[in-house]
Amino acid sequence: MYKLCLAALLVFAVPSIATAGGGGAKELGKLWIKNHSKTEVAYCSVDPSPSLQNAGPHDFVKYGGRILNPGESTEYKNMKEGDHMVYCVLKPQGHYPTKHEFNSKKVSTRKGQTVHVKAF
Repeated sequence: MYKLCLAALLVFAVPSIATAGGGGAKELGKLWIKNHSKTEVAYCSVDPSPSLQNAGPHDFVKYGGRILNPGESTEYKNMKEGDHMVYCVLKPQGHYPTKHEFNSKKVSTRKGQTVHVKAF
């Protein structure tokens, strides 16, 4: 009886597991942000959570923000297709931004697409 149940499981369950993902992985979009400044630090976030919006300067990275030194870049992977809000501010080194200083920009991503944004 055990072997019969195992055989039935292999015949019916395994093929359904293989097709459950829709057949082949689809690459989600990517968002690439680069700090082109030679002297200022870029503080960036994409679709920030309420925790990040209310975070102090020392919790910025903890809640999903990214800090880019001059010339650095960062990549946000697995972005769902659609519109996203990018928030950035450039500050002199050693100065932390307040939440009211951030500039915003709406960008749209598509599956398999990489969107490049210059820190602003």
